[in-house]
This record gives sequence, structure tokens and C-alpha cells, in this order.
Amino acid sequence: MTLPAPYPSDTRAKGWRFEIDYEKVEQSDTWSLAAEVPMAQHGLLMMWLVSWTQVPCGSFPNDESLIRAKCRIAPKYWAPMREILMRGWWLADDGRLYHDTIVSRVAEMIEYRRKNAKRVADFKAAKREQRGGNALPPSDHDDSNDTGTGTSSSLRSEDISSGSTESKYPAEFDAVWQAYPDRPGRSKADACKAWKARRKEGVTAEALMAGVERYAAYCRACKTEPGFIKQPTTFFGPGEHYLNAWTAPAPATPGTRPAFGSNKFAAAAASIFDTPQNQGEVIDV
Repeated sequence: MTLPAPYPSDTRAKGWRFEIDYEKVEQSDTWSLAAEVPMAQHGLLMMWLVSWTQVPCGSFPNDESLIRAKCRIAPKYWAPMREILMRGWWLADDGRLYHDTIVSRVAEMIEYRRKNAKRVADFKAAKREQRGGNALPPSDHDDSNDTGTGTSSSLRSEDISSGSTESKYPAEFDAVWQAYPDRPGRSKADACKAWKARRKEGVTAEALMAGVERYAAYCRACKTEPGFIKQPTTFFGPGEHYLNAWTAPAPATPGTRPAFGSNKFAAAAASIFDTPQNQGEVIDV
């Protein structure tokens, strides 16, 4: 019986980075079998990466000739690798091929986007509630201060509360700004400009938020000093620091000295050397 498609047909990666759980892959039977066939492991990696860019994300058309062409595998190499490369792919009722390993990654992406959409919606609702709470209650009497001389000074509540608290920044950026580690001297306006530049390039708000959350967790784990935290303008800049894995270093083995003194100083060094200075840009850590 043909299985239903695991997610909607319009599901796209939209800049979401495809990550490979190497420990899981290394333990799989397919990966072990591929090690015995020349170039088969390379072919598997290429298939996973190419499928990630398809629509729907993580799928292939039910046509091996097209799959081979999309993955840029020559016919003479496809034949000996075919049995291994097609291992685990199954046909859904939409006529597309799916693989459970890729489907699980897409499911994680969809769930993250759902949670992020809810977070943004909650943030917007809180902003609306805040604006509503700042408005003065209606008065039962005339709001004018009549002096009896033909002149009056208006005390209408909308004039008093004209200083609107509505943010001039997109709600998605406000959420990112709140999640970003505090850095002395950071500029929200400059950070928003860099954030918008990445959005204009096609990077999704979800991918940028995910990068911020990884970096924030990294800074907490390394106990990074505020002065060594990257400026958000740099983080969202063309150096694409938001795409880094930001995996915290493993705790030092008891009885041994950390290679760089401590996690705190290691984080500081990473902050210094992982900046745009190697790319000919202005140094801004």
C-alpha cells in the first residue's frame, strides 16, 4: 500500500541548513555497505544534499534517471552504486520518493517554524496589549480646560499618549533581538539593517533565529564575557556567523588543564579570531 506524503507539497527549506548527525549515519547499515563500493558514500551524501533543495524538501521524483542527473552522477558510476543509493527511499501517494532520515530532519524544521511562528504571534500580542495598557481611560467630563476667555487647552487623551510604543522594527527582528546575548555598545538599528539584508538575500527569519539561539546557548555554556560577545551587526553580517554550529567545547577531563586556560578564554579567543577580519572587513567583535 502506498504511504501518504509525510508533509505538505509546498514545504521548502528556504535557507534552513541541512545538518547531518554523523554518529547516527556512521551506525547505519546503508553507510556500512556504501563503504565497500567506491564513491558510494560520496553519492549518498550528494543525494541527501540535493533532495534537501527539492520541493517538497527532502524528496525526489520517482525517476532514477532524473535523480542521477540532479546528483551529477555519471551513468557508469550509477549502475554499481544504484542498489545502495536507492536503499531506504520509499514512494508516497504524491508520486515522490522520501527517505526516513531526511523526513525526520524536515519534521524538525517544520516543528521549529511552528514554534517560532507562535513565539512571534505571542510577541505581537504582548506588544498590542502593552500599547492598549498605555492608553488613558475615557473620561466622563469634557477634556478641555476652558479659561472663560475664549481660549482653551486641549487635554485629549490621544494627545497625551501620542508617544506611541509601537516598535519601528519587524516583530521577527524584535524577537531575535530579545534572544541575542547582551553585548555592551550594541546598536539595534545597525543590527536590524544587517538582519534585513540577510532576509533580502533569502535567509529565513527562522534560520536567523535558530543561529541566535545556538550562539546564545554557546555563550552561556562557555560563560563568555559580555565584552567578547559578537556585535549583532557582525553576527548578521555577510560573514554568515548565524550559520555556524556554535557547539560548546566538551568539559575538561578532571585532573587536566584546559588547552586555553578555561572555556571562558576559549570563547574569547573564538570571538576574536572568528570575525570578518580575515575577510578584509572592519574588525568588530
